[in-house]
Amino acid sequence: MSYLDGKNVLITGGTGSFGKAFVRKVIERNKINKLIIYSRDELKQFEFSNEISNPKLRFFLGDVRDYDRLVMASKDVDVVIQDRKSTRLNSSHEWISRMPSSA
Repeated sequence: MSYLDGKNVLITGGTGSFGKAFVRKVIERNKINKLIIYSRDELKQFEFSNEISNPKLRFFLGDVRDYDRLVMASKDVDVVIQDRKSTRLNSSHEWISRMPSSA
């Protein structure tokens, strides 16, 4: 049993080269509940959604600098994979520290 089994996972930058490889491996090797692919490139999301089909995948258009959109995408998420490398944040965990606690 994998750590991700039964979890809702969000990956930021999920349409980049690492993100796409990660998504394919996670879908292939884990029994996840849901995998949310969060990126700001609508065309890449469209192309990737045509490459891979799985009812557990959700594509969410947004930018990691948009706090409210990120909170919306993170609803009921258990694990976040941060793959968005080129965006500067005040702190690498700025948005995580601002997230409401689920506990």
